[in-house]
Amino acid sequence: PDVPDDFNAEDALKIGFVSRISKTNGDLVDTANGVCQRIIQNSPVAVTITKASLNYSRDHTVAEGLEHIALHNSTALMSEDLVKSFMMSGGASDNIQFAPLQSYSRL
Repeated sequence: PDVPDDFNAEDALKIGFVSRISKTNGDLVDTANGVCQRIIQNSPVAVTITKASLNYSRDHTVAEGLEHIALHNSTALMSEDLVKSFMMSGGASDNIQFAPLQSYSRL
């Protein structure tokens, strides 16, 4: 079948190329800020590992990606963030603070 060079926003949404459509620039900014607010509520360790795993998996096989995720998950279990996340999910407090990530060198 022929694939058009261009497609509109509704077509992009139908085929899963985008997850939502914003009608105005203001709506777009509000939506982006909402996504950011949900992300920053999570453990920095979890966010960083998720991003690294997504980047890794896009260039590797499914099996390699799953192995990569398993390795990262095993190290994340050593973090205090896991306990804090469980506390938040149980409604313990909305004010739980996660420790900042340590910087690392790419020698």
